[in-house]
Amino acid sequence: MRVIILKKRTVIKVLVCAIAFVCVFGLVQIGSTDTNAAFSTQTEEELMPVRSIDTQEKKAALTVDTAFGDDYTQQILNTLAEKNCKATFFVMGLWAEENPALVEQIVAGGHEIASHSMHHLRYTDVTAEEMLGDAQAAQKKIAELTGVQTNVIRLPYGAANSAVVGALRSAGFIPVTWSVDAEDWKTDDEKTVYNNVVKNTRGGSIVMLQNNTKASNALGEIIDTLQNKGYTLCTLGELLPQGAFDVDAQGRVIAGKAS
Repeated sequence: MRVIILKKRTVIKVLVCAIAFVCVFGLVQIGSTDTNAAFSTQTEEELMPVRSIDTQEKKAALTVDTAFGDDYTQQILNTLAEKNCKATFFVMGLWAEENPALVEQIVAGGHEIASHSMHHLRYTDVTAEEMLGDAQAAQKKIAELTGVQTNVIRLPYGAANSAVVGALRSAGFIPVTWSVDAEDWKTDDEKTVYNNVVKNTRGGSIVMLQNNTKASNALGEIIDTLQNKGYTLCTLGELLPQGAFDVDAQGRVIAGKAS
């Protein structure tokens, strides 16, 4: 029989590691319990935001997020008007507050207005109270400026989990992300942005672009190419099914089920 002799220093290290493991595991368990308690609508199945729509039609939604920085909103609106194309603008509350004339032009152009939060908080990093307060503040600000009472909200950074989605749904919101990211937030290269959209768009796609990058110059060519491929480009509201719907594990909207 082999006898293992441990030095005192080794024993102490082992004990410290064991205690640390127990503490960390305990904190994770407590955190999970607290989260479940705070969100009574959470289920065992992962809740997903809307990412795309399950459809056989060649229809895709063009969406634009507003944010601070260089502002190409006017240019985007001009391109959409030239191409006779409508889009959904996910408007951040603070941006709307500082750019009421542009918000008015978006509505006047026949485009759809939805929310992109008030302060662009990462909802997975804040409390339920902070998240809902932010979402409701944006909803109120948009209504004040446009008269539109929207319950559709694009999650900042696309950050989502069951707790976030469940709480927003319980408060009457429809949380949304995207299925096609132009990635114009990380490059000004128009060709790259064009390829990101054109190569990845399918029937039911939700395409996300930004208003604060010169890569928005690619929008006209994107519209032309997709239309030449037979796609109908529309707002998110036109792409979503009428009536009740469900969202599957991939974030696809399935018509005819209870949400």
